[in-house]
Amino acid sequence: MVDCGRDRILGAHFVGHASHELVNIVGLAMKFGISASALRGYVYAYPCSLPTSSIS
Repeated sequence: MVDCGRDRILGAHFVGHASHELVNIVGLAMKFGISASALRGYVYAYPCSLPTSSIS
């Protein structure tokens, strides 16, 4: 949820695989005042959510 007038993230809701990783990104953005457009424009290397069996 975003306040479009101020480009401020107000909250988020995730359902599905890797949601536990995405919520941390949004939480940090909210804590440190990162704008929604800045968060949207970033290129992410993670979340990767690899199954542990594929890591040697």
